[in-house]
Amino acid sequence: MLSYLKLTGIDGLCKGEEFFIRQGESALIGRSSQCQICLSHTKRALKLDQNHPKDKIKWTKFRTVDGKHLKIHFYSNDKILLENTSKNGTYLNGEKLPHKYILTNLQQQPATLLLGLEETFRLELLLEASSEKPLSTTLHLTKHPTLIKERPKTEEILIQDIEELEPDNENLEIT
Repeated sequence: MLSYLKLTGIDGLCKGEEFFIRQGESALIGRSSQCQICLSHTKRALKLDQNHPKDKIKWTKFRTVDGKHLKIHFYSNDKILLENTSKNGTYLNGEKLPHKYILTNLQQQPATLLLGLEETFRLELLLEASSEKPLSTTLHLTKHPTLIKERPKTEEILIQDIEELEPDNENLEIT
C-alpha cells in the first residue's frame, strides 16, 4: 500500500493549500516555477497587489521563502529526507533544520514546517485509501498558473486534461 505526505498550509500565503507527495517521489518546494510545489502559484500569492501597502508587507514576508527552499525525499514511512537548501531559514517543529535531516517519527504525530518568516505547513503521513488518491503537484501551466491537486492515472489522461484546460497550450511546461 502506497503512502503519501500531505502538506497543508496553516499560515502565510499558503494557508488552506494542500500538496501531496507520493511514496518514492521527491518534491522541491519554493517560489520558483521550477519547483514541483511552486508557492508563487498559490491562490493568495497570485492575488497579491505589490503596490498595496498591506500586500507589500505580505510580499516581503513571502520573499523570505527561497526560490528553491526545501527538497523532500519520501523514501518510506519511516525515512523522509528533508534537504534544506535555504539561506533564509527552515524550521521543523520549532527547531532550525540542518542541511539534511531524516524524519522518522511522522507515523506517530504530524510535524510543523516553517519556511522563511511565515509560510507554515502541517506535514502528515497518509495511507492510500481506495476511494481517495491524493497525488503530488507536478504540473505547472505557465499561461495560467494553476495548482493541479490530483494527477490523472495515465499520461494520456494528463494530456487530455491539459487540452481541456488550455486549448492553446504553446507555453505548457510539464515536470
